[in-house]
Amino acid sequence: MLNEILNNDKIFYIVAIVIILSGNLCKYSTPNNFRKIFLNDSSKIICISVIAYLSNINFNLSILLALILFFIMKLISDNEIEESFNNLETFNEIYKN
Repeated sequence: MLNEILNNDKIFYIVAIVIILSGNLCKYSTPNNFRKIFLNDSSKIICISVIAYLSNINFNLSILLALILFFIMKLISDNEIEESFNNLETFNEIYKN
């Protein structure tokens, strides 16, 4: 019975999507090297090209990779906004009238 559940593709992808969506709640900061890679335009094009290529082979895997890419980019964007806000607060404290 457990083998049937584990071999079912629909359950596998549902569990994978739930793990990805719940991973966004962790809110850890991304390392600088990792952030630099995903802020580079050529690496974004390469990731999207790989996802497009895999969509011809395995559509479900390409959707899963697209979700992972989306949440990585969202995490990096959230970290940048938070850093900008912290820098603004520091600037205001230093140069208060």
